[in-house]
Amino acid sequence: LPNDEFLNIDIYSLRGEFIENLFSGNKSKGQHRYDWNVNSMISEIGSGVFFISLNGERINASRKILYLK
Repeated sequence: LPNDEFLNIDIYSLRGEFIENLFSGNKSKGQHRYDWNVNSMISEIGSGVFFISLNGERINASRKILYLK
């Protein structure tokens, strides 16, 4: 992050369905890492393509990921 910001990091399915919120809150500038622990989720998901969405006050980005069981 280039600056301190309030962030939301969300996971969405290929169809655009909300899956899980990884983080919501303030973060200081710099590099940060988050792991998606699929085993801790309430509902089970299958293998497939998902999107990680990073939304903040001055930053918006999304990346495609592949989850394989």
